[in-house]
Amino acid sequence: MIKQDWQKFKLIFFEECCKLACEAKSENKPKYFTEKKFKNKKVENLITYDYVEKMKEKSYDKSIAISCGSDEKRGTDSNDIINPDITFSTFNNKLKTFFECKILGANSKYIDDGIHRFIIEKYGFVNMPFYGMLGYVRDSDSAVLRYKDNLEKSINDQKNDLNLTSQEIIENSDLQVVFKTKHTITDQKCNPKIEITHILHSWESPLATTV
Repeated sequence: MIKQDWQKFKLIFFEECCKLACEAKSENKPKYFTEKKFKNKKVENLITYDYVEKMKEKSYDKSIAISCGSDEKRGTDSNDIINPDITFSTFNNKLKTFFECKILGANSKYIDDGIHRFIIEKYGFVNMPFYGMLGYVRDSDSAVLRYKDNLEKSINDQKNDLNLTSQEIIENSDLQVVFKTKHTITDQKCNPKIEITHILHSWESPLATTV
């Protein structure tokens, strides 16, 4: 496969992953909230488990495998790589992309423990220029749009630390917001430039089904 075709395939693969993330249906009370073996897990992880399950139901006809990670380091050294919350891969495992998940709220670490990790390459990068963030908005009644505005401002305020080069809104509705940010990488171990697609949606309301 020539380089140009491979780059195009990476983009197509990533776009399919984003579609799965957008189409997954939320639950008012994900079953993991009531299962005893999950009682000590963070709410953020419980929501993610629920979304991964929903995405898996839709992924088989797209030849995409989905796995749920953890927010724990693989060692004690601060330089160790971290398991991303969600890993999408082709079934032959030749191509992967990562999504980080965060609940949006007053104490959200969406930027510090989310976007910034991509910038400093805290994940096991596999030469993929496209990555994703899922922002969970627990409220309804246009809260998604409110958090989007706050998040955009925060990202712009920290644009130097995030090596931000551009922002672009893709979808803007009461139930779901999709926007993209482009960045340059700090150490450039893999890609000198990356694009992050941010999907913000309410996990207590039905979701829109298009990217």
